[in-house]
Amino acid sequence: WESAVSFDPGAASPRHHLGTLAAVEERFAEARRWYRSAMRLPNASPDLTDLDARAAESIAWAPRVTKLEQIAASRPGSVDALCDLGNAYFYLGRTGPAEALYRRALRQAPGSIRALGNLGSALVQSGRVEEAIAIYERVFALDPRHADACVNLVAVYLGLEQRDRAKVWLDRA
Repeated sequence: WESAVSFDPGAASPRHHLGTLAAVEERFAEARRWYRSAMRLPNASPDLTDLDARAAESIAWAPRVTKLEQIAASRPGSVDALCDLGNAYFYLGRTGPAEALYRRALRQAPGSIRALGNLGSALVQSGRVEEAIAIYERVFALDPRHADACVNLVAVYLGLEQRDRAKVWLDRA
């Protein structure tokens, strides 16, 4: 991709890919440099703004991981400690370990709305949308006033281009 940048300096796509590679390798500051470089070009993908924001969020979470791992190890039964560590992993793009921590939290407290909501987000990120829908509906069943579950379902159904179903959940939110 670096050769592609040299070959066609006006192309946003190689910068986009270099940013994604850097993010996968948890080099988030470098990822942001590539994303921002690509965003300045006229043919830039609109996704770059979201990718840049996620890289920025990952930069904020990375230093916290060690401390959160220590807290979770010292309080193995704490749903909050497990969810906090799961969130750090989630924002670093480690959805597998995040999902495992949310599921562990749910074994401790099966009705934990926080753990369920977080699990739903991890499932969406992993492309397991149908499972996520079931989880978000479970949150809503536990707490019919839980607006976040409704908003998450709106986003999921919009992503599936099911606007009528999205509207139902938007109205509930």
